[in-house]
Amino acid sequence: MKKVTLLIIFVLQLISLTNCTRYNYQRFVEYLKAEKQLRANTINEQELQDKIAALRKNYKIDPENEIAKLSDHGQLWVEFLMDLSRAR
Repeated sequence: MKKVTLLIIFVLQLISLTNCTRYNYQRFVEYLKAEKQLRANTINEQELQDKIAALRKNYKIDPENEIAKLSDHGQLWVEFLMDLSRAR
């Protein structure tokens, strides 16, 4: 009986740790919306690149790393794409 109780406690702790470390992609969605707006409003290529670099620094986001994080969580891709389509 004690072994079963300990096993249940262990599994519950593991589940709670997994939920705490879930990747939050909302900042990435906000970043992509801001980048899309920049691209729509900026014609000069050099100015655009400078503004995108400043935007990445402001959001503290590297899009390649964010995509890599999403690729590790299959279900999050679906949620991310749905939120991204709603954010238009």
